[in-house]
Amino acid sequence: MDMANEQRRSESKPKVAVYGTLKHQFANHAYLEGAKLISVERIPYFTMYPCIPQSEQADERWGYPICVPSDNPENMVHVEVYEIKDDQMFYLLDSLEGYPRMYQRKLVQTSTGEAWIYYQSTKPNTEIITSGEW
Repeated sequence: MDMANEQRRSESKPKVAVYGTLKHQFANHAYLEGAKLISVERIPYFTMYPCIPQSEQADERWGYPICVPSDNPENMVHVEVYEIKDDQMFYLLDSLEGYPRMYQRKLVQTSTGEAWIYYQSTKPNTEIITSGEW
């Protein structure tokens, strides 16, 4: 079953919560062209870490964030929640995020209902971004 069909079981419009390069004014936001921004908020139980490819460590502009599930509700990530226009957009997001090899995804509760969030299950060897904002 695909992501959009899984979510439609619980609500009529699929949503995605984004926290890094998919956010407005970031490099990969074009993947969300046609999606509707419906909220900006913080999602608990996630810790954010920076990931900067080895070849680019001298220039942090080339990095991106990784979120890892946390047992602590005080660990939060700042997200933009979008209503997705169609299944094709989910397939493009899965491809961008390297799902299921690089990132996993799961439904999280937001102020506007459930939304998909991409995450990694392994903590990187970097410091936490305590603000939860990229």
